[in-house]
Amino acid sequence: MRQIAPAVFALCLCLQSVCTAGPDLAAARQAIAARRDAEARALLLPLIAAQPADAESLYLLGACESRLSELAPAVEHLAAAVALAPDNADYQSAYGNACLRHANKTRSLALTKRGLAALQRAVELAPDCLEAREGLYGFYSRAPWFVGGDSAKAAAQLAEIERLDTGRALALRVGHQLHRKAYAEAFALCEAALRADPRDPSALLALGQTAAQSGERLDRGAEALETCLALPEKTAGLDRAEVRYRLAQIRWRQGNPAAARAEAQAALALSPDHVGAKTLLAQVP
Repeated sequence: MRQIAPAVFALCLCLQSVCTAGPDLAAARQAIAARRDAEARALLLPLIAAQPADAESLYLLGACESRLSELAPAVEHLAAAVALAPDNADYQSAYGNACLRHANKTRSLALTKRGLAALQRAVELAPDCLEAREGLYGFYSRAPWFVGGDSAKAAAQLAEIERLDTGRALALRVGHQLHRKAYAEAFALCEAALRADPRDPSALLALGQTAAQSGERLDRGAEALETCLALPEKTAGLDRAEVRYRLAQIRWRQGNPAAARAEAQAALALSPDHVGAKTLLAQVP
């Protein structure tokens, strides 16, 4: 029998691995796009066991884990993806944000430094990387000055985000006020945006979120979210699962557990691993 040359044999094994992994990786991407992160994770784990140096699979797994708030493994897998592909801005951004979120829970200065460096590198690689700029804005606006917080740097990041996406900039401004429990200021930002465009999806969702978190102006918040749901199905940037979740919060605050349960279930139908909706549903009798 004729022997197969070692190089040809290795190529055959590689092609066999790609053919086996290809459909599973495509299925994982589809699951992630549909916000089915637990399902995507189950598909990705055996792929990585077979191909531990596949940067994309590691990145996708880390992104799933991050959205599921499983931050320790997310940091580990995203660090591996970055080590394999250090010039990929998306990988650096996801890694940096996961590090900062985990550092916020563990109070790890080392993780903070790693996260900040990764986000800065992502912006160097891709100046229009909104996820990285959002992470930097969040860090600079909330971190103590002795760790690296800097209001001027936060303002600079927010200005760049607004240049790229006004809706995301509004959400960040409102989120900052909510973090401070400055509810009047948050409502004012939302209402000003809605005077300019009464059907602005970012402003409608932000108003609903403000009502849900503050417990104030609940009817107005519900009205804004219902208007949001009435927008065309393919409205850019509209996260319908988040809208349903915020509406569930409002219905719960209004003392309507049946409506709260229905909205939380609707949120989970759109995004099966939505942490907030799952938590709320567990609380509703």
